[in-house]
Order: sequence, then C-alpha cells, then structure tokens
Amino acid sequence: MSVEIRFAEPDDADAVATLLIELGYDVTSPRIRQSLSAMKPNLDPVFVASNKGEIVGMVSLIVCRWIQWEKPIARVPAMIVHDAHQRRGVGRALVEHAVTHARQLGCGAIELTSANDRAYAHAFYRDIGFAQTSLRFKKLI
Repeated sequence: MSVEIRFAEPDDADAVATLLIELGYDVTSPRIRQSLSAMKPNLDPVFVASNKGEIVGMVSLIVCRWIQWEKPIARVPAMIVHDAHQRRGVGRALVEHAVTHARQLGCGAIELTSANDRAYAHAFYRDIGFAQTSLRFKKLI
C-alpha cells in the first residue's frame, strides 16, 4: 500500500475525528477542527496518512522539555490506522515519520502511551523497536 504522510489541516477534522472515535475517544469534528487550527508544527504536530486521497491513519506528537533530560522528548499521545488498512505498513510509516520529525526538532527520545487493553498495539510497538519502560497513571481534575 502506498501512503502519503503530511501535516494534518483543519479540513481533515472529520477524518481525524472518525479515527479518534475508532480509538475510543469521545470527540467531535468541530472540536478536532479547533485543535488542528491551534496546533504548532514544531510543538504538537499531527500527521495524517492518506491512500488515494483517503485518510487512513494519523499520529500526533507533543515535543516538550523535561528537567531531567538534556534534549527535548517527543511523546505520541495518539496513533491509529483505520481497521481496514492495518497490517499494510501504514502504522510503521506513520511512526517512522514521527521519529524523523522528532529527530529534526532535536529530540533525544520518543515515547508513546497505549491503553492496557490494546495487546495488538503493544506487540506492534515492540516489533518496531519500542520498549516498555513504565506505567502511566492519570487523574482527572
């Protein structure tokens, strides 16, 4: 499968919202359009993968400084490939693109989070070179 990866634009909101809903997030297209309009390519870029003009996957990054690290860290808070397009290299291409972008921004590492119940995603991440290094805890405020 041939995919093109590019920065997401506000006009991609419907497709990105559909992907995020598939991932389990409670989002709307207007909310995603607003987010995409506010995001900055050097701090929190979102990339989409398209095949023949159809958006089939997305990955988002957050670039931040942590006091304990010399270089910035890139974090992947969301990555998904539409069910019908999985196991065709789209996810690998998205992650490679994110890694390249993070490296260009001077990041020293890239990390991601994945819900506990996504064993298939965990296997994929391990297969492409990620190692599990911690647990994540969250509290809504």
